[in-house]
Amino acid sequence: MDVIEPAPHLSDEARALLSEPLPPLELDFTDPDAVIAARAEINAEWESISAQLPGGWVSRDDSIAGVDVVWFGADESSLDAEDVVVHIHGGAYVFGSAQSSGVIAVPIALRLGRPVVSIDYRLAPE
Repeated sequence: MDVIEPAPHLSDEARALLSEPLPPLELDFTDPDAVIAARAEINAEWESISAQLPGGWVSRDDSIAGVDVVWFGADESSLDAEDVVVHIHGGAYVFGSAQSSGVIAVPIALRLGRPVVSIDYRLAPE
């Protein structure tokens, strides 16, 4: 299998992380309790990484038309901008959350100077 090299504009740390193969996920997807436990563990890890992001940034939990969202931006006033970036987290409809997506949403918000709203949605087996 061919290996795709990480993009050259990434930091050395990011390139090293992306160069490491991920271990296979050993999870029985037919066991809802196992999926929920794995989801909690993965989300906690991503939220921990998000909390360690450098620079000034803020987040705010909110709801739009009954859908839970999290806003990410450079400061509180930036969260009220009219131009926003919509982020729908990955995770194959099984993992991830709006709260745990800060690791992706914060750099986007800071680089673009626009708030990012990350949408939460139902995950299997919910």
